[in-house]
Amino acid sequence: MQTLYKENRSALDEVSHQLVEAMRPEREARGEITQSLIDEAVAVILGQAHTEHGGFGSAPKEGFGASQDADVTPDDEGGYFTWTAAQFREVLDDDVSCELLTRFYLHPAGAMHHAPERHVLAETRSLEVIAGEIGLEYSDALRLADRGRRRLLDSRRKRVTPLIDRGRYTSLNGLAAGSLIRAAAVLADKDLLAHALSSLEYIVAARFRSEGLFHSESVGACAEDYVMPADALIVAYEATAQPRYLTQACRLVEEFQRLFQDAADGGFFDTNDAVLGVRMKPMDDIPHPSVNSIAANVLMKLYRITDLQRYFSDAEQAIRCNAGRASRAGLHAGSWFGALQARFHGWTFKICDAPDGDLVRAMRAVWGPNITIRYEAERSASIIPCSPTECRPPLRSEAALDNFIADIYPGMRQR
Repeated sequence: MQTLYKENRSALDEVSHQLVEAMRPEREARGEITQSLIDEAVAVILGQAHTEHGGFGSAPKEGFGASQDADVTPDDEGGYFTWTAAQFREVLDDDVSCELLTRFYLHPAGAMHHAPERHVLAETRSLEVIAGEIGLEYSDALRLADRGRRRLLDSRRKRVTPLIDRGRYTSLNGLAAGSLIRAAAVLADKDLLAHALSSLEYIVAARFRSEGLFHSESVGACAEDYVMPADALIVAYEATAQPRYLTQACRLVEEFQRLFQDAADGGFFDTNDAVLGVRMKPMDDIPHPSVNSIAANVLMKLYRITDLQRYFSDAEQAIRCNAGRASRAGLHAGSWFGALQARFHGWTFKICDAPDGDLVRAMRAVWGPNITIRYEAERSASIIPCSPTECRPPLRSEAALDNFIADIYPGMRQR
């Protein structure tokens, strides 16, 4: 990045301008998040980022690798994931498929700034519209697009694969497991849920030893190694109603508070000891959610599940101590703003029903970032929704739940 800034600042300025333009609120949103898109993302994580003994078979689940490069050599710059028009013609052996997918995927928005002939595949227009442009029936376009995508994927698999960091880091495993548990609950995918829970249980058991928590096999933990698995454990409790996950989360959080909390000014340091004489309290997302933002969300969820006031107080302090910096950080404080929204607009749904009942499954299917699921001992075949200021009348049917979600979150698509 330093070299790019010194030698080609104009290109960097242009990319920055494009990013600012892309984030303007008045720009039209492109594409949508669909189940097939989520399925593809999960498949990539399980197929490429998972370590060699993972999978759904009898082999032990050993967590998730940390990352995958986009490059194979220093001068490659994303070559594994990018395509040229010539490569499309080579792989897609019939003219119609090639024309269809070239118009669908190879758009200037996806061109690499240093090599414009190479593209990150970008779906910027409707396949139905493109089919009309070249005189195809939409059903034929869907069939050709599906076959073409499979051929492109098969071809890409023959390329030299970029390095995958197989390190099983506690923090990133917590982040991955939590995401997959959420996806499994929303999609009602029992196999994916079992896989994600197994990976989470493995990493917590392997890294939380008598001498403390570890970041990797022999490296001591920092703050994110506590809060990211703690968040995943709370999600596991919400998805399964098993109290042991909540107990483990509370244990991690209490140790996290003991080691990293700033008792004087609120919030949490990122390390237990000073590094070069400094202890920092990060609040910006670079690139994954910041420690203080996750901690605020975790503490707020624990308060809403347990009613322990100390969790609420510490969550408020974590939010307040970063308010000044968040107002200047903008996009980089996205997780902090999410924690702020959850504080004032989050909803707790108290489950008064069997954890495997239809109403509970419906609740998990509309799970959102500002929703906390809490299980009650009472069994009245109902769910009681509570805002930060009041509880509403019980919901006793899936239709009532759908209507309530549509009312409080107008932008959330119903099941």
